[in-house]
Amino acid sequence: MKEKIRNGLLAGLGIISLGKKKFIKVYRDLIKEGESFKEDNEFFKKNWQRFDTLAEKFEEFGTRFAERMNLATKSHLDKISEKIDRFLKETKTH
Repeated sequence: MKEKIRNGLLAGLGIISLGKKKFIKVYRDLIKEGESFKEDNEFFKKNWQRFDTLAEKFEEFGTRFAERMNLATKSHLDKISEKIDRFLKETKTH
């Protein structure tokens, strides 16, 4: 019984791992296909700058939203992480 439970858990972990690997491969393939399509399509060739601008506006909106909601952004977390690393280094040397 113990062996069946162990194998069942390992099979579940294998599904997760394999699913992740396959998802990443499909994701990368989709990006390559999208790049190719963008280069071959006249509409996207002419208007891609508009899509970049729209993506930047969404990013700015997300940042402003996080600030208004008083949520930590990646840059905030990076700064905190740096401070913790410095503190830990200082405490090891003393």
